[in-house]
Amino acid sequence: MVHGLDLMRTPSSTPDPVRTPAPGQDAARAAAGSRRSGRAAHARSEPFALLFVCQGNVARSPAAQLLAARRLAAASDAGAGIETASAGTGALVGAGIAPEIGTELAERGVDASGHRAQQLGAGLLRAADLVLVMEAEHRRWILEEWPGAVRSVFLLGTAARVLGAQRSSPATPVDAGTLPPHGAGDPTTGLPGEPASPADPLALLRAPGVRVLPEDGIADPYRRGREAARRAVARIDQCLELVLPALVSRPRSERG
Repeated sequence: MVHGLDLMRTPSSTPDPVRTPAPGQDAARAAAGSRRSGRAAHARSEPFALLFVCQGNVARSPAAQLLAARRLAAASDAGAGIETASAGTGALVGAGIAPEIGTELAERGVDASGHRAQQLGAGLLRAADLVLVMEAEHRRWILEEWPGAVRSVFLLGTAARVLGAQRSSPATPVDAGTLPPHGAGDPTTGLPGEPASPADPLALLRAPGVRVLPEDGIADPYRRGREAARRAVARIDQCLELVLPALVSRPRSERG
């Protein structure tokens, strides 16, 4: 097939000549086939890239990244196929994690001392299979800059609500009565719908019944005291508890 057209052979009474491979040609073909198979296997085994985004990349998104990494490590081989990263829409580039967030993470056994904030850019976004943001404003900013990312960018709270509901009732499809229909033509509140398979978390998040709800956002705890940090980290961890099992159990060949 060339450029989508079938090249049909004209019938002929003359049989095709039998072509005898040149010496060593069979071995060369076998080696080439082996290389192609190896490349295909490598492509299928590429890690699923999970990117968390907030504003400064010093509080919520690094907390989500580090907590997710710990949960995935505990999942052993099942979590090995997922890589995590974080970035900010207006990052304090090079800054470490906010002290109050670092303290909360330390109490959960997570070391955040190595974190350095980075700015979200096209390269990071393009490499991500799933982007989970903390507030609707973060999603709006991303889609204004990169409209093509609409199928991979969701609020962490929305993902937890949708995937958690599917996990508790796997035989029940996403219900538009529970999850109000998205606003037509509004990429910040809804997505083009597609059939959702319980084994496909991305399709579930893209289903026509999914919409961003006010309670899906996770408030910014930066410089708002220890209690705000505690609430934010607890909420993020609760969301990850619902989201990560769906990603770990997805088909390994699934890509965004």
